[in-house]
Amino acid sequence: MKILRPAFWLMSLLLWANVAIGQSWTLLKNAPPTQIGHMVLSTDGTVLAHARTFSSADSQWYKLTPDSSGSYVNGTWSQIASMPAGYGPIDYAGGVLADGKLLVEGGEYNNGIDDESNLGAIYDPVANTWAPVNPPSGWTEIGDASGVILANGTFMMGQQASTPSALFNESNLSWTITGTNKPDYNVEENWILLPNHKVLNVEIYWYDKYNATGTQSEVYDPSSGSWSDAGSTIVQLWDSAANCGGSNAPINAPPVTRRFTTPRPQPGRPARISPMAWIWPMARRRWRPTAMC
Repeated sequence: MKILRPAFWLMSLLLWANVAIGQSWTLLKNAPPTQIGHMVLSTDGTVLAHARTFSSADSQWYKLTPDSSGSYVNGTWSQIASMPAGYGPIDYAGGVLADGKLLVEGGEYNNGIDDESNLGAIYDPVANTWAPVNPPSGWTEIGDASGVILANGTFMMGQQASTPSALFNESNLSWTITGTNKPDYNVEENWILLPNHKVLNVEIYWYDKYNATGTQSEVYDPSSGSWSDAGSTIVQLWDSAANCGGSNAPINAPPVTRRFTTPRPQPGRPARISPMAWIWPMARRRWRPTAMC
């Protein structure tokens, strides 16, 4: 029996939705030693977890090691080396590099203080040591900057409240400036690496660039080092700040950008998700609506 292509994709979507709905969360047998925030999967299969206490203890990191059968549920926690003295960030840019090292840059908070830090550090899991990383030249703030690991393994981050970006040179812990032609500021944006190795971003229209009806997006091309227009998202998928007139808080998940409907979710109560998402297919280079489960 021959299935028409639209019907095939519809059936695939419905099957994916049924599988997604059937998923559930399982509590770990062993609770983490402290309140945990950011977590990353290491190249050796362990999970590195950052303490989130809004205090000097935020320099601490822990490792969840799965048991002999590979179960994280039955895994065990251990503390790894703490970050360099004076650096305990919350809400920062970073990620696991190709060689397994963990890069952390900036932080909206440092040791529990609202700081927009420009500090940075890189963790070597083999030596269990951290080394400080200086910021790009002239960058007095990094804060909770945007960041992404490109297809070639290079980490890229945006300059907080400005438009330039920088590429990390791991060999000498230095930076190369990139990201020309970016129309909006690098502030809490979620950069998404696409299968074609470009980076997709939805503008947030922050501060003096605020536009209550703005729907623009752009893509970064590593081969040219510049951003270009990716078209309108048709509907607003962002919220730069409540005091800028925004009403919806976004959740960004590749390749779909989702947003909560108002009112905002309350603690202990499930969030209500908008019944419509918008997807940016690379082949067509324009946004189109898609149903959500």
